[in-house]
Amino acid sequence: MNSWDCFDTLIARRHYHPASVFEEVGRRLKMPEFPKLRRKAEKRSDGTYNDIYKNLPNIDPNIERNLELEHCFPIVENINKVRDGDIIVSDIYFEPEFVEQLLRKNGLKKNVKFYVTSSGKRKGWIWNQVPEKYFIKNHYGDNYKSDVSIALNYGVRGKHYTGNLFTEIEEEISKQDFQLACWMRYTRLQCPYQEGDV
Repeated sequence: MNSWDCFDTLIARRHYHPASVFEEVGRRLKMPEFPKLRRKAEKRSDGTYNDIYKNLPNIDPNIERNLELEHCFPIVENINKVRDGDIIVSDIYFEPEFVEQLLRKNGLKKNVKFYVTSSGKRKGWIWNQVPEKYFIKNHYGDNYKSDVSIALNYGVRGKHYTGNLFTEIEEEISKQDFQLACWMRYTRLQCPYQEGDV
């Protein structure tokens, strides 16, 4: 079986940078300072979503959740590779139930287990728990340090996924029209056909 990172491996955000969601929350709240407040709240928190929003009193935490549901889209080439019995291993502030909701909304139909922590991959300790129950053939993820280097220290063979990044052409276009480059990436990552398909 394989394990998979979630963000930028199985799903991606429409506007490329994770902070784009914070910016959109700020626009909807008419609070341009929200991205800065959100980052400060995360630094003061224990890394979990509920604790982050304890540091943002009077702001509805469902606004950000709903925007994640709106902004996220499937990385089809990887979603299609997930098999029954695989596992999802993600470092993110969201609850496992919400990570599953995001993936199910974006087309993940396989029977998988979820291991979601705020820092388990980054600090490495999650790999001491997961292999006790599973034999992982490969772990796929976009963060070289967390998904490859640290995983390898714990005997897990990481495979670095970079398809979430702008291609060379998209990067050039982004210098003139960032939103057009984002739409190109959005379309490319949802394409079910790979190079060489007939």
